[in-house]
Amino acid sequence: KRFICQDSQGLAEKFHELTKEFQQQEEGIDQYFLGDCRYFSLASLADILKLSPRQTQRMIKKFYGKSFFEKALEAKMNVAILLLTETRESMTSISDYIGYSSPEHFSYAFRHYFGVSPSEYRKKAIAKTSSV
Repeated sequence: KRFICQDSQGLAEKFHELTKEFQQQEEGIDQYFLGDCRYFSLASLADILKLSPRQTQRMIKKFYGKSFFEKALEAKMNVAILLLTETRESMTSISDYIGYSSPEHFSYAFRHYFGVSPSEYRKKAIAKTSSV
C-alpha cells in the first residue's frame, strides 16, 4: 500500500511537470502568433518550441483545434482588422505588413475569411464609430 501511494505521488509530480511544460509551450505559440506576420512558418515555430514540425503541428491542433496554416491566417486577419480600424494605412501597406505579395491577394484572402472586402470592412467600422 505504501508503494502505491509513493508511486501515485511520483505520477502526480510527473503530471504536474508535463502540464507546466504544455502551458509554457502554449504561451510560446501565442507569443509567436503575436509576432511579425510576414515570417510565420511551421519550421521556425518548431525551432522555438524545440519540437519537430510534426509535433508542433499536433500541438497547435490540440491547443487550438486548427492547423498551423489556419492559426497563422487567423493571426494575420486579426492584425488586418486592427490596422483597418485603428489606422489610415493603405491596403498596399497593410498587405505588405501582414505578408501578402499584393493588395489583390490580401483583399481576396480577407473577403474569403470575413465575407466582405477590406475596404467595406473599414467603411463599416468608421460608420459604426462615428454614429456612437
